Amino acid sequence: MRFFCLPGGLCNAKVKPILSDLNKDGETTSFVYTQGKNPVTVPPEFEGFFGPPPNFTFIDGDPQVASYPIRTLGQEGSPEDAIRKFYNSAGLWKTKDAKSVLDPLLDQIDQDPAIEGIIGFSEGAGIAASLIVEEGKREKATGRVPRLKCAIFMAGMPPMDSATGRYLLQDEDGQLISIPTVHIMGTQDAMISGTMALYNVCDPDTADLFDHGGGHIIPRDAQTVTEVVKIIRTMVSEL
Repeated sequence: MRFFCLPGGLCNAKVKPILSDLNKDGETTSFVYTQGKNPVTVPPEFEGFFGPPPNFTFIDGDPQVASYPIRTLGQEGSPEDAIRKFYNSAGLWKTKDAKSVLDPLLDQIDQDPAIEGIIGFSEGAGIAASLIVEEGKREKATGRVPRLKCAIFMAGMPPMDSATGRYLLQDEDGQLISIPTVHIMGTQDAMISGTMALYNVCDPDTADLFDHGGGHIIPRDAQTVTEVVKIIRTMVSEL
């Protein structure tokens, strides 16, 4: 299976942890890497965290961003309540034209007939979820057959609507993602509400939640990586 891989905000396509271990089974697993189109400057307090420059976001941002709101989401009320509060106050995550983000990525998928899965971290996970939802909308509107059969979300945010740019939430929009998913989360993540809001719009019968116990990171220790890779391989084998 070939996976389409989306890095987090302020990262780039060079950031590939965990995937090297998954790719040890190179005969059945391959990867296509992409990145956002909006160049940004990493805040000094996060220097080194997002990988070497250049750094990008998928959603429009200030190219000279002075801070990044990964610590401001909060956990007040339900995950959906936290997202609604965050969306109203955090301009960095807003886009008035979500289609301008999603259309080029769907074009990349369409140009590679081997792509059947998607992997996203943080902002990339939210964009990945948005692509899955958009595939469903286009199937109904145009008959385009969805390409993505499974997804791996590392941290992340819920999907956004291509028409309005707003976040899609379970208590407003219901279950939106029915393909098998793996959700890699950490209980110490300042953005755990985003992770859970994404999980909540997925089919609970086909969604596997893995807690590495850390923060807003992609786990790198050998034992955790081994466990995560095992879960992913199980999902792929059951498709």
